[in-house]
Amino acid sequence: MRETYVPVADHRLSANSATIWYMSSNPSTSDALIIGFLNGQSTPFLDSENGFTIDGVQYKVRIDAAAIPGDFRGLWRNPGA
Repeated sequence: MRETYVPVADHRLSANSATIWYMSSNPSTSDALIIGFLNGQSTPFLDSENGFTIDGVQYKVRIDAAAIPGDFRGLWRNPGA
């Protein structure tokens, strides 16, 4: 069980409290989160335009995806101390 857990910090997860912590299972063992793509398009949309007001090229990148909880046993939330 040594080195089983890998801590990941993200400021958006601790916006409400510094003591709350979350845990997720390994994606290869549990479908804790399911990622869906609009029309099955899993690659980003890339568009470019030659600049008129700037010297260069402007890029626009977008990916239409959503994440939903799958197997509830793969996600944990602890309210902290």
